[in-house]
Amino acid sequence: MPRRSPFGGNFAPRRPRLPGGALITCEAQGLPYDSVGEMEYHGQLLALQRAGEVRELRRQVKLPMVVNGRKIRSGKFKVDFAYERYVDGAWRTFYDEYKGPWDDRDGETRAQVAAACNNIQIRIIKK
Repeated sequence: MPRRSPFGGNFAPRRPRLPGGALITCEAQGLPYDSVGEMEYHGQLLALQRAGEVRELRRQVKLPMVVNGRKIRSGKFKVDFAYERYVDGAWRTFYDEYKGPWDDRDGETRAQVAAACNNIQIRIIKK
């Protein structure tokens, strides 16, 4: 059952945490992931890379978040995946941010701000 906000509407479901408050993550081949869905999406990108459709696949790429010389929050945003894909006769860089059902609009808003600061597009991949 969704949690109710005192102002009406529902909160996003809570992201699972350990008793100490740390986020539950998963691991595959020694690489940590924030969720099983993110891990599976990375597997899909790796398969595309092996097929030659994707190149230069990187994880947790830091993008600066600076507007008019002022840092926004920590001054950087980590996008989950960056890679190049051959589109319309040229290799183009894509940035993907994976979001699960527990994520609220704040993560999407931060991704939009990072995209605006760097004049790029960040695709939000939702589970």
